[in-house]
Amino acid sequence: MDSQTVYMSAADVKISNLGKKRKRDMSEWKDSKCKALRNAGKPYTNRKGVEKEGKSPPKKGKVCADTCVRECGKLTEERKLQLFTEFYAVPYEKQQDVILSGLEQHKVERRRIRNPDVTEPKRTFTFKYHLQQRGERLNVCKPTFMSVYQITNSRIQVIQLKLGSQAKSPASPEQGEGQENQGQAAKASSPLEDLRGKHSNRPHRIHPAVTAGIREHILSFPRELSHYTRMKGTVDGEYLSADLNILHMYRLYKEKNPMSPAKFWLYRVIFKQEDLRFGQPRSDTCAKCDGYFAKLAAASSDEERKKISNEGELHHQKAEKAYTQLEIDKEWAKANTDCHVVCVDMQGVVFTPNLTHSNVYYQHQFANYNLCIYDLGTEDSPTMCVWHEGIAHRGSVEVASCLQKWVQSSFTPLVKPKERRLIIYSDRYCGQNWRMLNLMSLLISMGFFTEMEQKFMVSGHSFLPCDRSFAIIEKRRKVSRLHTPDDVTEMILQSKGQNPFRVLQMNSEDFRLLPDSVLNKPDGLQIESQMCFKVTAADPWNIHTKQTHSLYEPWQSWLITKPRKGQPPPAPSFSLVYPRAYESPLPVKKEKHKDLMSMLPYLPPAAQAFYQALECGP
Repeated sequence: MDSQTVYMSAADVKISNLGKKRKRDMSEWKDSKCKALRNAGKPYTNRKGVEKEGKSPPKKGKVCADTCVRECGKLTEERKLQLFTEFYAVPYEKQQDVILSGLEQHKVERRRIRNPDVTEPKRTFTFKYHLQQRGERLNVCKPTFMSVYQITNSRIQVIQLKLGSQAKSPASPEQGEGQENQGQAAKASSPLEDLRGKHSNRPHRIHPAVTAGIREHILSFPRELSHYTRMKGTVDGEYLSADLNILHMYRLYKEKNPMSPAKFWLYRVIFKQEDLRFGQPRSDTCAKCDGYFAKLAAASSDEERKKISNEGELHHQKAEKAYTQLEIDKEWAKANTDCHVVCVDMQGVVFTPNLTHSNVYYQHQFANYNLCIYDLGTEDSPTMCVWHEGIAHRGSVEVASCLQKWVQSSFTPLVKPKERRLIIYSDRYCGQNWRMLNLMSLLISMGFFTEMEQKFMVSGHSFLPCDRSFAIIEKRRKVSRLHTPDDVTEMILQSKGQNPFRVLQMNSEDFRLLPDSVLNKPDGLQIESQMCFKVTAADPWNIHTKQTHSLYEPWQSWLITKPRKGQPPPAPSFSLVYPRAYESPLPVKKEKHKDLMSMLPYLPPAAQAFYQALECGP
């Protein structure tokens, strides 16, 4: 007994290939290869292992009787072979088109009644056969037509029956009892459509109402777009709550529809068709996006939903503009050695010691900090400025001190007339605003740069290249034993096998009370609403701001020094040396110190010595 042939559309193949399993390649199936060879007229082996010969070229000479009155004799041998070769060089559907183009359908003009008892004629139409040669359409007989293409009579009859059935009127009495089986047969949309395997006689078929109910249930869950995938252009996929999974959703569906015959596999297949994903636990999300999502869920009219959607789309366009500008500046820095584009971001706190027993989850641990400075225009690895809470806190003073030390270790003061430009991308927190502006003016006055800019990402959409470096570190962190800050530094160094991260160890004397009030705050400047700042050596008494990342928005100038009558404003005056931010190691809070001391029995001697040396505060 032969196995049933399974027919799958391109959409079915795409859906079935979703997931991590091995993907289906129908072209590599034995049946598919066998069918392709058979349609091409080549030798093949059937399912039973029997070798079948391929199609042979047309026989030479006339294949019809000498008394044939049609134009078969005009057909040359070269043309026969050419028609045969071209026929089997195209797919099966195109072959059907070739056969159809050679058929000419006519009504039966004359009938001879040989049996008076038969009132219903067997044949309603008659056909003529044609072949093309040198622009002439030759009328040939059926045996010649079949011989040229090496096809059987049954293949021609199938096409003729389809043509005849479509030529009949639905109300025609010639249909007879065929109307009774109309619901059991598929209707052809064209005369040559292959209807094999497309009948509706499928007793185990899933009812469309069941699939529609499953799809409606899946789409009833709240969905939202990811913030960071919009940067990559993948805005089609939507995200469900991270608390859900397919099995949980299926169980909720069964609770709501206990009589539904749908199994889990069907629910899973339909879920894959909807291009939905489960979101990761929410962290560092955008407050505006969350607000738009809440308003959209509570909207009561289509007009209100449209208005909220437009506001959210405008907000996302601003975020995408920032990412686009970052890419433009990065490419410019790669092409120009006098321009540097850096990203600055702070990694999440790394706590030590990372013991595994359960009590550690209820105890205070020692905090370690890491500030990433990534020069995007070079092939160098990012620089990681590391320190711990016994050396300094984590604020604008620390960020500005790290940037100053990185600049002094990476660049030398300029010699006129050389120029150098630095563009800093960061989120809103990094270094705060006024201290960063003072630092930019300080570095320009020291001669390291002739122009500096700071550009902010949209809050909640601040995914920077630094985050990729943090992901590499976090991956290494999962398999590392971190007892002391030195272990954290070693972990960062070993995170990348090739081109490892550069670690800049920050000591207590590196943190300086850099100025935050040398520059006067101009009246009317709402610094929180600005997206770009610029300070130049040619115009040191002004800062320049922009509220968007648009290239068409002009820079607005603000005077940052006190004006003088009849004279140009003076340049900002900075000191050559600034005092240390911390004169001595910082003490650890009493509760944390107590918890650290309770962990000592589980640590090696070197780690015990480090924590015992910490000063205990109030």
